[in-house]
Amino acid sequence: MEAELKSNLSKYLLLAQTQDVFITSNGKVVAKLANPNRDRV
Repeated sequence: MEAELKSNLSKYLLLAQTQDVFITSNGKVVAKLANPNRDRV
């Protein structure tokens, strides 16, 4: 996933504005991209 993440980072950052994006390595979740402001009212 590392190469895919590097080449498509802007796409994943846009996606993270509306939903959590889980980053995996060898089939295991190693990180999560999330919008820190999404839960604010």
